[in-house]
Amino acid sequence: MQRRALLRASTLTLVALSLGVVGCGPDGPDVVGGQIVDVDDTDDVLVRPGDPVRITMAEFEFDPEEIIAEPGEYSGELVNEGAVLHNLTFADGKSFPVPPGESTTIDFTVPEGGLRFICSVEGHEAAGMRGEIQTPETHDND
Repeated sequence: MQRRALLRASTLTLVALSLGVVGCGPDGPDVVGGQIVDVDDTDDVLVRPGDPVRITMAEFEFDPEEIIAEPGEYSGELVNEGAVLHNLTFADGKSFPVPPGESTTIDFTVPEGGLRFICSVEGHEAAGMRGEIQTPETHDND
C-alpha cells in the first residue's frame, strides 16, 4: 500500500516536472491565457523601431497586410514572390518597385497616425493589393 502511494506521488511529480519543462524552455511555445500561441500566426505582433520588417508581395496581396508598429524609423526587406512587377507605394507617393523574383531594401518612417500602402500597378489595388501600418493607438481604436 505504501509502495502504491509512493508510485502515484512519483508519477504526479514527473508529470508536473514535464509540464514545467515544456512551458518554460527558451524556445518553447508562448502561452497566453492558458493557450499556446504561435506568434507567426497572429496579426497582433508589435514592431518597434530598429526591428527588421519583411513584407512579401504576390498576386494580389501583401503579407502581412497589416502591421502594428510604434512610430519611428524602420528599414527592412520588400520581396516580390509574384510573377509580375509589384510595388509598395505609401500615401505620400514614395514607391518601391520590385521586379518578379527579386527583393529590395526599404527605409520608411511610421508617423503617429500610421501609414497605408498599396500596389500602384494598374488594377492591383482594385484586386485587393493594399495594406496598413497601424500604431498601437490607431489599432486600439479599431
